[in-house]
Amino acid sequence: MKNTHTHTTLRKIIFLIESLSSAELLSRTLMELWMSGYEAERIPINQIMTDMSKDTPPDISDRTASQSGGFTAPPDLITHPLAQTLLIVTDRNDIAKCCLQHGFAVIGYLHEQNRDVSFDGVRYLIEDISGLDAPFCELAFCRAHQLPYTILETERCLVREITTEDVTRLYEIYADPAITSYIEALYADETAERSYIRNYIDNVYGFFGYGMWIVINKADGQLIGRAGIEPKEDFAELGYVIAREYQNQGYATEVCRAILTYAADRLGLPEVYIRVQKENAASLRICEKLQFQPVPRPEDPDMLLFTLRLN
Repeated sequence: MKNTHTHTTLRKIIFLIESLSSAELLSRTLMELWMSGYEAERIPINQIMTDMSKDTPPDISDRTASQSGGFTAPPDLITHPLAQTLLIVTDRNDIAKCCLQHGFAVIGYLHEQNRDVSFDGVRYLIEDISGLDAPFCELAFCRAHQLPYTILETERCLVREITTEDVTRLYEIYADPAITSYIEALYADETAERSYIRNYIDNVYGFFGYGMWIVINKADGQLIGRAGIEPKEDFAELGYVIAREYQNQGYATEVCRAILTYAADRLGLPEVYIRVQKENAASLRICEKLQFQPVPRPEDPDMLLFTLRLN
């Protein structure tokens, strides 16, 4: 499973932090980000954004402070081009607000000196700089710009979050009666399906941080199916579907194995379940390859339940 953060336009992480108890801690974080392929830099507050680029947002480069010591923004707020390549990490709510108004992705840093400060609009807050790694930065960037987050990459496939643009191809895949023999069909109305996906992105990805994702074949760039971890009321469930023309080539096993590793290492899930209809021989073989263990399920004689301990 490979690092996939370069699938967006994020290139640099800027730290605008006024208070930090350990400079060494931030230095280690910067080094880890550099090793992951990002530029990363801490800029002193008194040089806010002026060293970031010659083409700096006017509200941020303007060092005129308000009476309260904050920074003011001009009325004509627009998304600045640099917002498409930068992520800001700051412990100042006025700087965070200014950056958000210009369309920048922002992560707020909380510590003893600013715990009573409100970071309105900042979706991600951290208390430990050492936990700020490349995948987390990429996630914050994607959420800020409403981009699909790339989950992982295998030898042949890319697994990413779904978008409404994927719907047309999904209908092509699900048109095969063999596909819907074992899984639930899409909505008959494509508009309803798109609405469902928008809600899924906001509520499932947004709340749980995982769900069912899209599988892309790297060789031809084609969407070949879906796979992921579906949050259920009592457990997390592995699910997948691969287009008919790509079946019996090991794609499902390859992708599901990588997803299970991701679920263990990145999500920290203790275990994952999978439900398989008794006559679905192909899925039963995959369960065996992935070392799932059967669980008694007497209430549904047509469905088998398996589990795999991850942590």
